[in-house]
Amino acid sequence: MTSFPFFGIKEHKKHRLEATMIRYILFFLPLASAFSPLEISVAYNGDFKVITPDNAEGIKRYISSELLKEGRVIWQYFYFCEKANSINKKKCGYWVDDKNVKIEGANNNVKRVGDGAVISKMTKNDAGVYSKHPEDKNKKSPFAGLITVLVNGPPSDE
Repeated sequence: MTSFPFFGIKEHKKHRLEATMIRYILFFLPLASAFSPLEISVAYNGDFKVITPDNAEGIKRYISSELLKEGRVIWQYFYFCEKANSINKKKCGYWVDDKNVKIEGANNNVKRVGDGAVISKMTKNDAGVYSKHPEDKNKKSPFAGLITVLVNGPPSDE
């Protein structure tokens, strides 16, 4: 046991506690990052690609600014017209809210591509969390398949 002339045993216990805390941080930090959403940055007016499986009907998102206004997550859905089932066929080609109401002013520049969808002309209003729709029921983490998208650049008054 190390003895410190001015602090005695209390200092030794303090160092042991700090070492234990560091071990916990080093153990849990990789676990926490493995279960958090992937985060990417997109240039203002740039394109963003969401990877989806062939059976995906569309994509979904929640917008960061809406989360701050509402205080809860409100998912928005974009259904691919060529993949949507009969119920969702009427609302394909544009973003709808969780009550299936068309979202006015939303960026509907979404194009289905081979392995996903490309959203063009991204603005700060498009920053948020994106995922395929419907979700994979067998996913191991609540964050699996989620991508946080940040949009960089002007204008600041948007």
